[in-house]
Amino acid sequence: MKVAVFVKATPSSEAGTLPSEQLLADMGKYNEALVNAGIMKAGEGLKPSSLGARVRFSGANRTVIDGPFTETNELVAGFWLWEVGSMQEAIEWVKKCPNPMLEDSDIEIRPIYGFEDFAELDPTGQFEQEERELADRIATMSDDEAVIRRLIDAWSRALEAKDLDGLVADYADDAVMFDAIPPYKTVGKEAIRQVWANCLPYFPAKFKSEHRDIVIHVSGDTAIMHCLHHFIPEQADDPCGQTWMRVTVGYRRIDGKWKSVHDHISIPFNPINNQAWMIRDPNTVDMPDYGAAGQETSQARPLVRRTTAMAKYLISFPAAAMSIPAEEMPAVSEASHEVIREAKSAGVYVFGGGINGDVPPAMVTANGNVTNTTYPQTKEFDGGFCVLELPTREAAVEWAAKLANACRCDQELREFGYDPES
Repeated sequence: MKVAVFVKATPSSEAGTLPSEQLLADMGKYNEALVNAGIMKAGEGLKPSSLGARVRFSGANRTVIDGPFTETNELVAGFWLWEVGSMQEAIEWVKKCPNPMLEDSDIEIRPIYGFEDFAELDPTGQFEQEERELADRIATMSDDEAVIRRLIDAWSRALEAKDLDGLVADYADDAVMFDAIPPYKTVGKEAIRQVWANCLPYFPAKFKSEHRDIVIHVSGDTAIMHCLHHFIPEQADDPCGQTWMRVTVGYRRIDGKWKSVHDHISIPFNPINNQAWMIRDPNTVDMPDYGAAGQETSQARPLVRRTTAMAKYLISFPAAAMSIPAEEMPAVSEASHEVIREAKSAGVYVFGGGINGDVPPAMVTANGNVTNTTYPQTKEFDGGFCVLELPTREAAVEWAAKLANACRCDQELREFGYDPES
């Protein structure tokens, strides 16, 4: 049988008083005897409760209570995990223990539940199998793998908090990211941070980040991890939650710490029709019907679907508004193109360009007749424009201001009416 053996706290242990050299030596010999007898499986001493905390559960509420805690006789200062033949054998071993405290003290023995105790609740044995598999994973997991798993968990929590610094905290300065969204390659820790800064404002206000099927291989100072990841938005139909993504991360130990040196995030695509192939259920490995070449499948449609939360905005200016000396035009052109590149990187760019004034407009009638006329109100339609897809009008104003600064002229902002098919 397995038992947990608790060393109860005392005023001296709660005060943080360390044991004497003699007590350390005596406890060392006692632990050695437990190990030699095949009894001790684990054991640790605990720091005072003043350095700890409690989390109180009440329904859906969680309340954090910082130590110290006053009920010293109910606190634990240390523990062992033993495997013994009986409770009596455990008692006899406890009696051999040196007094672990400066004052009178208590050691409590508690049996640990075994799988057999849950037999009636687990008639198929599935719970036992899952728990044994989990125990095997714990037993075989290296310290390096455990560290990398903690890095993954910390990254996920930073993503949920939209914490930019936390997202790149464990990247190498020269890390390279191949993302699932443009640009296809981002080089450098700060550039990766900027990619997140560009796109996070357009994520749902609240969402969860989930990894599954994490596999980690470690060899010396190099490690590789692959898994699946997806977002869990509060609104299940939000576009960001429609697929799992494949993630591969390369790590290198730099100055004693594991750092991400390369990320690769992707989803499959059908090369016949160039449509994304969503990973809806990771337990199902499916594939498209390649015989349906050129046909848009319903499986791919949700990736490009938009809800009413995302509107399209026209940002434009007439040619006459841009009164700039010829020698300054190259700088203005580069500045405006930089804003467009930023919009593409953020995933909000739809279309844009300048009206070619050298090509006259034409009026096309329903029966296909063409004349060199225009509607009166668009006779002077010229200049440049772009269409962006954004979550709020405030965001559209920010982008219009960027373009106004780059183009050195005011921008006109208009919103398209919502059309679920566009």
